[in-house]
Amino acid sequence: MYSDLQYIHVMATSREMTSGRPFPLILNFAFPLLLGNLLQQTYSLMDAAIVGKFLGINALASVGASTSVVFLMMEMGAALSVSARIKFER
Repeated sequence: MYSDLQYIHVMATSREMTSGRPFPLILNFAFPLLLGNLLQQTYSLMDAAIVGKFLGINALASVGASTSVVFLMMEMGAALSVSARIKFER
């Protein structure tokens, strides 16, 4: 399925996750997820601060109520993209 050059490239860019010390492997794997969640929470915090300051308490309540829905939609999109990538890579 792979030509020799593609196989060498795949092997050079992949990382063995089944051997070695588990904590650094898990940390390297989880760091992008943690960073993405931190940026999303920062966005939600800034959104609430700006809306609360300029639009009032009712608008702030709306932002607070919709934050978890937006987060759920983004996580569903991430899950769908991962599942599609797995399906296409097989």
